[in-house]
Amino acid sequence: MTTTINYKNKIIKIDTIDKNDRELLGNHQQDKLEDILISKGFLGIKLEQNIYSNYDYYQELKDKSVIIELKTTTKKFDTFDTELINLSKIQGIYNKVLENRKKNIKTIVLIIYSYPNSNEMIILKVKWSNFEKFTKKLIFNKEHYLIPKKEFEQFDKIDEYLKDFKSVIEVK
Repeated sequence: MTTTINYKNKIIKIDTIDKNDRELLGNHQQDKLEDILISKGFLGIKLEQNIYSNYDYYQELKDKSVIIELKTTTKKFDTFDTELINLSKIQGIYNKVLENRKKNIKTIVLIIYSYPNSNEMIILKVKWSNFEKFTKKLIFNKEHYLIPKKEFEQFDKIDEYLKDFKSVIEVK
């Protein structure tokens, strides 16, 4: 049986390989994450407008910034004990971190995996030294890191990681 989600009056098949459904599913999960961020008071963390960016969300304050990459997966949460992320995506994020370091801006990098099938999210606060120990695997001619699920934490850790990015609601 196919699992579906209704998103903006369109039925999305979660376990499909249809490109349009996968794109809509990603948009659905972005909206869900944005709603969560707003409800928690993180109003300044905005979706990147450049579709070729290596990350989905970014906010910069005076001396700190946050980068969030949202990965939506169609498999069930407990299907595998690792998650994949493209090596070139990680290199692109790391380049932004290095650019920020030159400006004395400390950057927090969070990778969030979303599982619409089970309505779960998990979070990884990136520690760059850990990537040296992660296995690499060639998938569809692109190198990926296999990140063990034990490296991830429950999604509610986002409050702790983003505490410095809470926004004061501005009245316009």
